[in-house]
Amino acid sequence: MADFNSIDFKRLEKVLFVKAVAVVRDANRSFDMGVLAEDLVKETLTAFLESSNGLGWSEKQGSLETFLGGVLLNKARTHFRRDKKIAGSLDDENHSFPTRDGRPTPEDEFESNEFVEKLYEAVGDDTDLRDLITAVDLTTGAHNVNQELADAMGKMPREVVNLKRRLMKNRRVLELLNIYGKGQAV
Repeated sequence: MADFNSIDFKRLEKVLFVKAVAVVRDANRSFDMGVLAEDLVKETLTAFLESSNGLGWSEKQGSLETFLGGVLLNKARTHFRRDKKIAGSLDDENHSFPTRDGRPTPEDEFESNEFVEKLYEAVGDDTDLRDLITAVDLTTGAHNVNQELADAMGKMPREVVNLKRRLMKNRRVLELLNIYGKGQAV
């Protein structure tokens, strides 16, 4: 068990702030509806202090600064992903909200359904890959998609990673991804 009484929190906060500034240096001053570097530091320290086991950190794992730096990086990734979906301040005249609502149009729905059907054809009778394709609709887009897929499929995350690799080795699947403009987004 780590000794939290010996932690210099002022120094830790400064180190995390420097890391946060480096992580968000290329982003707008604020992102994901107003999150700043300072907010990332606060979120990280709050998560650490509110966790009953210090987010699983022990002195054997290395320095707390490095460990929490990784936590901060993951929190920033989550905010950047959200920022891709909707970004900008309500007070900003040049906010970058989408001009249309986010709901798919009937055309989008048709194309998506057509794409999924063609994926099913491409994988044939391989039930594991068919299950993977089906499970993708059950994910929220959170930062740990493999875990979400594993939970939905009743598998381990490493099994999901292997299934995704198998899917991406299928030549017909790769052709469909290029045709439908999905890149390598599986």
